[in-house]
Amino acid sequence: MTLNGRCVMPYVSCVRVTCVPSGEAPEEDRREWVGIVIPLLYEEPVEAASLGLMTGKSEGTRTGWVVPALLAFCLLMRKSPRAAGWWFDLKRWESDDALMFGVGEGEHVEVEEDEVRNWMMDAVIPLAIRTSYREDLA
Repeated sequence: MTLNGRCVMPYVSCVRVTCVPSGEAPEEDRREWVGIVIPLLYEEPVEAASLGLMTGKSEGTRTGWVVPALLAFCLLMRKSPRAAGWWFDLKRWESDDALMFGVGEGEHVEVEEDEVRNWMMDAVIPLAIRTSYREDLA
């Protein structure tokens, strides 16, 4: 992309998970999120009602970084297939499902669009394989 005759690299707003997120998932699986960078659905933290993934109980209102759940799990799969498997086995995730990492659990980072595109390509193939495998079992 060019701007005023100069090459400009577009960036994507992401969150880098910096500490073990809170939640009902087993701690060893939550620990695997640390260090992962995930594209954001919103550039700023969002305040929203929070529900426990396993119990469905209200955890009150929380402020945090909102990310697309399926993409987040695919990026997690690159680091820890076992941890990602726990999330995939928890429920049938829809394309519009989202996860929230608390504001104290991550930091906002800007990542070059090409790098994010490469992550997504690396993540989509394992998801397609896992999805077709699960459909064969159904």
